[in-house]
Amino acid sequence: MSPRIYSSADLDTEVVLECDIETADGAGGTVKTAIDVDTVWIKLEAVSGREQLRGGMVETADLYRARMRYRTDVLPTWRLRRLSDGKVFDVTCRPREIERGRWQEVDLAGH
Repeated sequence: MSPRIYSSADLDTEVVLECDIETADGAGGTVKTAIDVDTVWIKLEAVSGREQLRGGMVETADLYRARMRYRTDVLPTWRLRRLSDGKVFDVTCRPREIERGRWQEVDLAGH
């Protein structure tokens, strides 16, 4: 079986890439602020889901994989925010390049 060739037509979910920056608060501390890095189209696929009991409450985490055009700046500290409904996905690892310099996959945790 030949490897899957990806195309722009596969990208069906518009998201904003977000990262946190820290700035001085004027009182010797810092404040974290989320900034929008870019708006991109991705292919979002559900991988699995899980539930766990934490502090007497059930906490759920859905795991996803996003395919996007290759870029060098995505970090595990970033988030993706889906524009259609505002759902946030945390990037959980460094992206994996799947077509040299063209495509990459990113693992995400939704909440």
